Amino acid sequence: MKQTIPPPEGSAVPTNGIQEKTDALLAFLIKNQSTLIAVSIVIVLAGGAMFYLQQQQRARAAESSILAAEAAAMLESGTLQQAIDGNDLTPGLRRIASDYRGTPGGNLAALMLGESLLNLDKPEEAEEVYNSMKGINKDLEAAAAAGRARALELQGKTAEAASALENAGTTARNKALSAIYLADAADLYLAAGKPDKAALLAEKLGTSHEGYSGAAKARQLELRIAALPGK
Repeated sequence: MKQTIPPPEGSAVPTNGIQEKTDALLAFLIKNQSTLIAVSIVIVLAGGAMFYLQQQQRARAAESSILAAEAAAMLESGTLQQAIDGNDLTPGLRRIASDYRGTPGGNLAALMLGESLLNLDKPEEAEEVYNSMKGINKDLEAAAAAGRARALELQGKTAEAASALENAGTTARNKALSAIYLADAADLYLAAGKPDKAALLAEKLGTSHEGYSGAAKARQLELRIAALPGK
């Protein structure tokens, strides 16, 4: 048997760097195993909580769409006020828009609520509803801006209405809707006494949305502006 000779006193002992790091890591794990277990539990719980929240959001979105559909049916068959306030069985548009704000059904309810309030000649309330909408895609955002524009127009704020409608036109992803919004915005600018802005918007619209009905309307508007005194 080969005898192991200890190194002379005071000399360095050769070491393995990887082994040292492995031993240090093992010591850390053993020493801090309770902390690591707690961290692992937190990670698992956080993942579970995220999954739960996602499931809850999906369920909430589905529920909001069902309620909005029920309210829409009520809107078709009943009075506007009943659709807004609801009844013992179905919450009204106002409650759905508030309780499910940011969901697809909640935003749809808000659009229907705003339209109902406009039809009841309550443009100030309608404007508040449109302003409160959030978490929406571009076309719904454009629809909300167009609703706000109508509310402003009914309040006699024609220039602000034109600006809101122009915003709706630039926001909408649907080009046919975009052309309609922009053509109506140009019309409102003209009504607000801003023919130069109306002409500029109509000219741009005729180029960017050629072939759409809104572009045809814009060309007609350009002819009307050209016929104005001083033009």
